Amino acid sequence: MTRLAGALSLEQQARVLTAATRRTGIFYDTGFDLHSRREFCSRYAREVLAEATGRTVGEVETFATLLARRPDANQTFWRAWYFGRIPWNRETVTPASLLRSEAMRLVCESGGRQRDASEIH
Repeated sequence: MTRLAGALSLEQQARVLTAATRRTGIFYDTGFDLHSRREFCSRYAREVLAEATGRTVGEVETFATLLARRPDANQTFWRAWYFGRIPWNRETVTPASLLRSEAMRLVCESGGRQRDASEIH
């Protein structure tokens, strides 16, 4: 899990709430199109943080760029998802690009041993 590096001011925290609330009721974009009127999780996080803090996280990429980065990736799921026609030129922002963002810092990793509540500070 990552968070923005540095603490948010009280004003920024209030702006996060405002930005998040403004997006309530927007339909989910199952096509992951950065330019649609709908919303998806990584776009939501990117836009809320940008609006509230002025900091941009994540990288805008096309599906073609994603494939070029991992040419051996299995496309079966995405071909089915897009009914055989992956929109290679569509711009999106992925959860992975949010995690890689220099504006973010790692706060915990999965896969470690379980801790009980007394160990969490």
